[in-house]
Amino acid sequence: MTKSLKKGDLVLVLSNSGNTREVNEAAKVAQKNNAKLVALTGFSKSPLAELCDLSIIVKNSNFVDNSRFVNSQFAMTYALDIITTMLLENDNYRVKMDQTIEMIMNNKLK
Repeated sequence: MTKSLKKGDLVLVLSNSGNTREVNEAAKVAQKNNAKLVALTGFSKSPLAELCDLSIIVKNSNFVDNSRFVNSQFAMTYALDIITTMLLENDNYRVKMDQTIEMIMNNKLK
């Protein structure tokens, strides 16, 4: 990730809880490269939200006391679909996304 990030880049960081260690570590790497960070998360008070410049808080249904209720990530998926559809209309953003996916798949975040 560090090879493709530069000051002024925007990184959208996703974690339903905001507590996922690997996600937060990746956010810290992006932050060290002076990228702007936007969290898409279910909790405004979380380590991820604290790291990011902006947080988009989606409905979190983890508070539902029913083990059969597994829809806690639908709101995040919907918000992400809207954001990515809009961003990927831009060819430059599509190339950046492809580069990021390749780095993640090859475990080259550092």
